Amino acid sequence: MIKDLTNSQSERQSKRSSDLRAKFVEYQDLQLAMCLKLEAIADSLPNIFDKDLWLKSSQSISPVLEKAHSFEELELFPTLLRQKGAELRFADVLKRLESEHHNDEDYAENVAQAIGNYVKHNDHNKAESLSWMLRGFFESIRRHIAFEREHILPFLEGSTKQP
Repeated sequence: MIKDLTNSQSERQSKRSSDLRAKFVEYQDLQLAMCLKLEAIADSLPNIFDKDLWLKSSQSISPVLEKAHSFEELELFPTLLRQKGAELRFADVLKRLESEHHNDEDYAENVAQAIGNYVKHNDHNKAESLSWMLRGFFESIRRHIAFEREHILPFLEGSTKQP
């Protein structure tokens, strides 16, 4: 009976870790898809091929990041910190990631506004500046995700295998 309860708790914890991992990867994939759209915009400058697509893309930047960051900060990070010994391993890393989240969200607002202004005014003189801004933004997001995949994701995968 006690063994059954222990197995049941272990199975629930494994399921929770698996669900967290799947959601984490899903949010990362959404951010990477956003980066591809922004890269396509940067590559097409100074031309505007689809104003509606550009505006839709710019308007989706902040919501995508805010949802992903909210999940990480409110669900994933607290779960990681509750793991045995995690405070020593993750506290500083998670603080760093949270700080990056705030910076990325501020940058996202500037990027969205810059795309909107470019579409509205079609100022070819600002194409190179916008291109650099977009590239700086999406490369930062990609580096952030690469770091998470290297340092956070393996822990989630490992925690699903723990008894």
